[in-house]
Amino acid sequence: MSNRHELRYVCDKVRYWLYTRKNETVATRYQDRLQRLLKTIPSRDIAIQVAEARVLLCILKAQMRREIKLRQREIELIVRLQLSLKGSVKSGKMSRKTASKILNDTGYNLAGLRRRRAIVAKLMHEFE
Repeated sequence: MSNRHELRYVCDKVRYWLYTRKNETVATRYQDRLQRLLKTIPSRDIAIQVAEARVLLCILKAQMRREIKLRQREIELIVRLQLSLKGSVKSGKMSRKTASKILNDTGYNLAGLRRRRAIVAKLMHEFE
């Protein structure tokens, strides 16, 4: 399994235990593995999946201030992806259906973006 595939697997597990089962104790079991995987990826990597993995690690480490900064970066990358796909649709390089499928399948659609923005707003409010 490649590091990227393993990273996706670990992120899926962390999200499952944090958000579906609401069991932070079990989620933290993946902390060391997630940290080890992130060390193998260049710090300037712009993949949204990597940005999300960094956010999850901050959650596990209870680093809220850093989480806010990283979530803002994740949002920025999602917006860039959406604009890129919109440009591809306008130029005829991609159909609307394909662009929509990419965004919906990855969770980087408008609903996912709103959810992430709401989380950032909530975190920022907690620091006021």
